[in-house]
Amino acid sequence: MPMTGRCRELNCHAMVIRPLHYCTKHADKEAAYQASRERWTNRNDNTKR
Repeated sequence: MPMTGRCRELNCHAMVIRPLHYCTKHADKEAAYQASRERWTNRNDNTKR
């Protein structure tokens, strides 16, 4: 059984199969979300998070 979740778009309750975060209707936002997460994980400063 695949791992599922809900679309991250506000008021969208469509199911998605992980590792995706957006449904097929909002798939255009997936790349921007992944890029923002990459920037966050690749931070190398010592500021509080």
